[in-house]
Amino acid sequence: MGVVLLPGLLVAIAARMRGLPALAMAGPISVTLTAGTAILLEAVGIPFAWGWIAAAALLLAAALAAALRPWRRKDPADGSPAASRWSAPLTATIASSALIGLVAFGRTDAAAPNTTYDGVFHLNAVAYILDTGRASSLFLYRLTHPGTDLEFYPAAWHALAAEVTQISGAPVPLAANAVWIAGAPIWTSGCIFLATVLWRDRPHLSLVQWASGLGSACFAAFPYLLLGWGTLFPTALAYQLLPVGLALTVRLVRSGTAADRRSSLLLGAAWGCAVALAHPRSLFSFGILVAPLLIQALVGWTRGRLGSPGGARTVTLVLGGGAAAAVVIAGTAAAYVWSHFDVASRPIADRLNGGPATARQTFGQSLLQALGNAPVVAPSDTATAPDILLALAVAGGLVAAVALGREWWLAAGLVAVCLLYAAAAGSNSDAAKLLTGLWYKDKYRLISLLPVLAAPLIGLAAGALAMAGDRVRAGLGRVAAIGALAVVVPLSLSGGSLAGVRDGIDAVYSVPAGEKNGALLDQDELALLTEVAELVPEGGVIAGNPWNGSALTWALGGREALFPHFTGEWDADRLAVAERLDQIGADPGVCDALRRLGVTHVLRSEGLLWGGDPQAAAFGGMDRSDPASLGRLVAERGGTRLYSLDACPP
Repeated sequence: MGVVLLPGLLVAIAARMRGLPALAMAGPISVTLTAGTAILLEAVGIPFAWGWIAAAALLLAAALAAALRPWRRKDPADGSPAASRWSAPLTATIASSALIGLVAFGRTDAAAPNTTYDGVFHLNAVAYILDTGRASSLFLYRLTHPGTDLEFYPAAWHALAAEVTQISGAPVPLAANAVWIAGAPIWTSGCIFLATVLWRDRPHLSLVQWASGLGSACFAAFPYLLLGWGTLFPTALAYQLLPVGLALTVRLVRSGTAADRRSSLLLGAAWGCAVALAHPRSLFSFGILVAPLLIQALVGWTRGRLGSPGGARTVTLVLGGGAAAAVVIAGTAAAYVWSHFDVASRPIADRLNGGPATARQTFGQSLLQALGNAPVVAPSDTATAPDILLALAVAGGLVAAVALGREWWLAAGLVAVCLLYAAAAGSNSDAAKLLTGLWYKDKYRLISLLPVLAAPLIGLAAGALAMAGDRVRAGLGRVAAIGALAVVVPLSLSGGSLAGVRDGIDAVYSVPAGEKNGALLDQDELALLTEVAELVPEGGVIAGNPWNGSALTWALGGREALFPHFTGEWDADRLAVAERLDQIGADPGVCDALRRLGVTHVLRSEGLLWGGDPQAAAFGGMDRSDPASLGRLVAERGGTRLYSLDACPP
């Protein structure tokens, strides 16, 4: 949490922020600072190291403190003096984050490797940063796209995990899981911040903050679902940042002074950089959530100017220009999709038909799952039990939001996400693919957006209940709201929805003791991989079919895997090894490729991820190779064997 929060908190306090705004902005500023510094370090040829991030935070904080010294401290970022208090938001953030950590890893070994398809890439990306000192988002994708070209992949999460390993010496899997847990305060404080901005100066603010914080820990859809599906570490980090972005947008469109608007824009710029460097595709998700708010603001702005001739002309120009821009953007996007994806030759019906993109239930069933907080859980791809009490609490928050007079956009945002999820999970039509293609028609990514709005709504429900009770009898409302939370929160945390997601998390972190049965590793292979650093000299490179677990020699053993992921755009030498290692004695080109790549060892293991996949056939040359033709056996654990590559003389 020091790596994930402390740099940003230091900068926020130096910028004269206090209380909840400082706490909520700590994560976004830290992410921007870490990923931005990594890009600068790459540009000047300096290896990435945690000390440079600390130095950048100190320098930026000192510069802000000096520049802002003559200024009088302004009101907090939500315009409410009460928001400058630390006690309620800080304690609510700590308690809620602890609950999230316990739900996710309370019965799962936090030192275990995440052995999912995406998890392997992310763990190896951390190992790549540690070995090469290159953490720039502009080049991280070279991990699976070797070469000298610009290869963008958002590296913020990987840089944070690399820092944790550098400081603590923790193994990469443990550091990765620790960073996931350390992201919980970003999520909980963001939900509290959004609820506070919406509630503003009304009574029972601390109750609203506690309720929204605790509510953020209760939803199976987020933050837990993406830990079992994917595993999508960068996307999860980006989604954790979304509530802060919504809060800043609310403040921006409702600011009464130019100074408030400037402040919101500056904070929004820092937040926008954080989201783009965590995962830029999450900006599409943010667009779905924020669009109703912007439409609402535009409607209000239009009404306020239609009364005068000059105002009417301004409205006509703005709306006409906006409509024209929308048509141009939509036309350009359609033309790009048509040409880039060659729709004329391969129609939409032929795309997005595999894996999570395939609908296995009806649209209606999917819609009920979204409304009942009962997401489909990986890897079984079955729906969890609905959480009716939590759904009723969210509904109560929607009633409160509408009663506040200007928060109907929250309901519109929830409806939009529910419909998109239902389209992804419940339809294989071309229309569903077009609507959800930006998310790869992935139902897991879509339903994970629901709690971004639903968690703050629980805070609004608690505040509204307290105010309603106070009208009956002074103090009764607070007791009623606390009593309701005391029922909803424990039952949700122990209910069937979260239990199903916990089972999914356990599945991706468990390593079978016997046969793999579709898992990436077994206990024997895991044991050998953790010993690789003792068996392979520093600088050694290990070749192997990544689908048999050999891809994790880098993240688990500290020795470079020739193929650090299951797929990639491999260079000619790597392709030669993958396809023709079995011809090592007959084809001199194979040894030439191995020498250029620096390969020193080969790892063989029985059993492939998912029991085999058509893409694994690309590495058939390694599977067909005769172990006796490679070199001597260095180590053996069960069905996993490590060979030194002696067949190619220097």
